[in-house]
Amino acid sequence: MFTIGSDTFTDTVLIPDFIKILIQFEGLLFVGLFTAIIILLVEKQGIISEIRKETKFHLEKLHRKYQKEKDESK
Repeated sequence: MFTIGSDTFTDTVLIPDFIKILIQFEGLLFVGLFTAIIILLVEKQGIISEIRKETKFHLEKLHRKYQKEKDESK
């Protein structure tokens, strides 16, 4: 059983498979659009760019530490 708007259908109603796929695809589009809006709003706040800066800083720090240990082992 599934619902489209105010209409409820049971599995005994013959609905072509492509319409079922379209119904599921429409849900995926809504989720994708919602996710994109959230990402854009968060990016506008500068949160993602701040996380990128912090991550880059820590990765560079780890790389320097690794290089130092590698040079000392030679």
